[in-house]
Amino acid sequence: VPVVDRTALLGRAAELDRVRAAGARAGTPGPQVVLVSADAGVGKTTLVEAFRAELAASGWVTVVGRCPEAEGAPPGWPWREIVTSLTAAHPPAPELADRLAPLLDAGPVTPDRTFWLATAVADLLASRTATAPVLVVLEDLHRADGESLQLLRTVAGGLAGQRLLVVATLRPAEAGDDLTATFAALAGPIGDRIELAGLDPDSVAELLRRNGSGALTAEQVARVVDRTDGNPLFVRETARLAAAEGWGTAATAVPAGVRDVLRRRLARLPAQARTVLRQAAILGRDVDVDTLLALVGAAGEDEALDALELGVLSGLLTEPDAGRVRFAHVLVRDTLYEDMPRLRRTRAHAAALAAVSTVRPGDRSALAHHALAAGAAVDPARAVVLASDAARAAAAAGAHRQAAELWAAVADRADAAGLDREARLDVLCAHVSALAHSGATGPAVRRRAEALDLALAAPAVPDDVLVRVVTCYDAPVSWTLRADNTVDTRLVEVLDGLLARVPADRVAARVRLLTSLVFEIEGEQEERVRELTAQALALTEGAATDTDTGAGPALRCLALNARFYAIFGPDLWHEMKGVGTELVEVATRAGLPGYRAQGLHLLFMDAASERDLDAAQRHVDDAVAAAPGGQLGFTLGWSAIFSALRALVAGEFDAAAAGYAEIGARLEAGGVTNAGLIALLGGLAVAHARGRIDDQLVAVLGMVHERAPVEAAEAYALALVLAGDLGRARQVWRPDVPQRRTYYWQLGMAMRAETAVALGDREVAGECYDALQPWAGTFAGLSSGTVTLGPVDESLGRLARLLGLPADEHFRAAAALARGLGAHHWAARAEAALAAR
Repeated sequence: VPVVDRTALLGRAAELDRVRAAGARAGTPGPQVVLVSADAGVGKTTLVEAFRAELAASGWVTVVGRCPEAEGAPPGWPWREIVTSLTAAHPPAPELADRLAPLLDAGPVTPDRTFWLATAVADLLASRTATAPVLVVLEDLHRADGESLQLLRTVAGGLAGQRLLVVATLRPAEAGDDLTATFAALAGPIGDRIELAGLDPDSVAELLRRNGSGALTAEQVARVVDRTDGNPLFVRETARLAAAEGWGTAATAVPAGVRDVLRRRLARLPAQARTVLRQAAILGRDVDVDTLLALVGAAGEDEALDALELGVLSGLLTEPDAGRVRFAHVLVRDTLYEDMPRLRRTRAHAAALAAVSTVRPGDRSALAHHALAAGAAVDPARAVVLASDAARAAAAAGAHRQAAELWAAVADRADAAGLDREARLDVLCAHVSALAHSGATGPAVRRRAEALDLALAAPAVPDDVLVRVVTCYDAPVSWTLRADNTVDTRLVEVLDGLLARVPADRVAARVRLLTSLVFEIEGEQEERVRELTAQALALTEGAATDTDTGAGPALRCLALNARFYAIFGPDLWHEMKGVGTELVEVATRAGLPGYRAQGLHLLFMDAASERDLDAAQRHVDDAVAAAPGGQLGFTLGWSAIFSALRALVAGEFDAAAAGYAEIGARLEAGGVTNAGLIALLGGLAVAHARGRIDDQLVAVLGMVHERAPVEAAEAYALALVLAGDLGRARQVWRPDVPQRRTYYWQLGMAMRAETAVALGDREVAGECYDALQPWAGTFAGLSSGTVTLGPVDESLGRLARLLGLPADEHFRAAAALARGLGAHHWAARAEAALAAR
C-alpha cells in the first residue's frame, strides 16, 4: 500500500469518517458497497488510498482493480488485477485456480464465462474473508466494461454478511446506462454514496501554501477559488505553476480547466522527455515499460528510461508496480494524447501496434484498439482480422457491448478490407448476436434485416447461409422483437422455405428456425406458435439430441424460451410454472444466466397469477441478481413495473402513475420495442381505479389510436368512457374484433366489459360475461405482472346487472378477493356497488 500524503486529505475529514463507518459495518448483515463520486481531480483516489492505508495497517487484506482510462484493455481488467493480487501470496486450491484461469489468460475462453468466473471470484474472496477482512477498491468505475460490472454485482450481492467491503470511485457525469443499471441492481448492497465537492476557501489557501505558493492575499485566493471551483488537482497545479513562473503568470494563466496548466508544466520538460511521454500516452494511462521501450526502439532506450524517471520526479507519473508506470492523473495522459495532431497520432498507433505485437502478441484487445485507431496507417485487412479476433474474445467473455462496438468497426471497414459477401455476412451476423446480447433489440433486428438484404442479393443463396442469417439473433427473448407489432413478411417467407427444405436430422438448425419464426409471429398466429414450439420442445427432449451440431442445454433453453409465447395466454397458462421451473434448472446447470433470468420471469408471472405477490417479488429479486449485463436493463424494467403494479394494488395512485410513466420512458430509451405501451396501460389502470382520467392521457391514447385503430380501440374507448365522452367511445369501440389470447387477453376483455356496461350494449355484455365467468376469483391482467383492472368478479357483477342476472355474489366475491390482496380501494368499490342494488 503506498504511503499517503496526509496533507492531500485537507478538508476531507467528514468524508473519511463516512468510509471508516462503512468499514466498521463490514461483516454485519447489510450494505457492503460505498461509492465515492466526483469530477476529475477532486480527490477520490486520495481519499480512498488513505482509507486503504488505514485498513492495511490494521490487518485487512486490501486489493485494487483499476478500470482502464483508455481503450484496449481486455474485458474484466480490474478483476484481473484483483485476482492476481489475491492469488500471488496465497495460491488458491487447484479446483478454484482452474475456474479462475480464463480471467488470467491461463485457460480457454468459453461462452458465458462471466457466469462461472463470477462465482469463482466470489469463492476466492469468501476464502480470504475467512482469515481476514477484505477491502476491494474499484477505481474509475465509470470506465468499467460489462463483464467487470457483472462480477461486481455477483461479489456485492453474494457475499452479504462476509467481512468484505467494496469501495468504488467514479465520475458521475460519465456514468453510462450499464453502470446506472448496475447501481439499480445493487440498491440493497450500496450503503453510502459520498459525493466530493471542491474545497472551501480556507482549505484552498492552505493547499496553495503547502504547495509552495508563498503568502497570498485574500483576493488572490478568491481568484483561485473562482477559477478552479476548489478542485484540489487544479489548485495544486496552480501552486506549482506559481512556484515555477511567479504568481503574476499563474494568476492570469489559471484556466477553467487544468489542461493549459499541464501544458505549461510539460513545456518545461526537455524535448526528448516530452516525446517519450507522448508515446506513453498512446499506450494509455497505465503503461507497460517493456512495450514502451519496444515502441521507442533499442536506440532510444536510455533516453526513454531517463524521461520516465523525470516524469516520476516531476509528479506527472507514478510507479504502481515494477515494470509499469502510470500517469498521475488521466488529465495528464489526455492532454498529451489530444494535443497530438491526428496524422501523428494515427502513425503513433501503428507503431504501438507493432510494439504490442512483439511484446504482448496475445493481447487481443490492445492489438485491435491500436489497429483501429491507426486508421489508414494500418492495412485495413489486418485491422479487420485483429478487430474480429478481439470481438469474438469479448463476446465469449460476456463483454457483448464491447464486442458490438468492435463488430461495428469491422463492418465499417468491410469495403476497404475487400471482404467478400460471405465474410460480410459473418460480420453482420456476429454484430447482430453482440447487439442482441447487449440488450440493443431494435438495432439488432435492423442489422439482421441488412444481413438478409445482402444474402438475398446473391443469384443463388445456399440454405446454410440463409439459416445462419435468419437465426443470428441468438439472445434470450423476453419482449417482442417487432416494432409496432409489424410482422416481417419477408423474414417469415424465408423461414418457412427453410423449414420445408432443411432435413429432419439437422436438429439444431431446425430448432433455431422454428424458434426464430415463433419470435416473429408471436401474438399474431397463436395456433401456429403452439405447433412450432411443440415441435421445438420435442426435438430438444433429452440432454443432447444432436451433439454434432451443438444441440444441448442451450438449445433446450431456446425451445423453452419460445414456448413461453405459446402459453402466456389463457388457454395454456397451466404450463407456465413447469416451463419456468425447467428453464431455471437447465440454465442454472449449464451456466446460462440470461435464460435463468427468463425462467424466473415465467415463475414471477405464475406467482402473480396466483395472487402471491411476495413470492413474485422473490422471483423478481432473483432474476435481477441472475441477469447478465445485456438483459439487466429489461429485468430491472419489469421489476420496476411490478413495483408500480404493487402501488396500484395498495391504492397508492400517485406513486403508481409516476412509476408507470417513468419505466415506460426508461425502457423505450433503452431500445425495448413498444415499451411505451406499458406506461399507457398502467396510466389507464390507475385512472380506472381512481374513477377519473386526465385529458393528457386521453389525448395520448387518441394519438396511438390514430396509428393503430384496431389494436388501441379497447383502451381508447375505455379512456373516453372514463372521460364521460360516451358518443366518441361508441364510435371508436371495436367489439367485433376478437381479443388476442395473449397475457393481456383477460385485461382486454375486462376493458371491453367496462365499455359495454357504460354504453348499455347488452349483446356485447353477454359475450363478455360468458368469456369472463371461468376467470372468476382472479384479477384482470394481474398474471402479466404489469397491470390490472381489479377483480374479474367486479366486472362480472356489473355485466350481470346489465343483463338482469344475479349480481350480488359477484360483488361479495370481488370485495373478499380485494381485501385478501390488500387492495382496500377495490374492496370498497365492490361493497359500494353491492349496496347500490
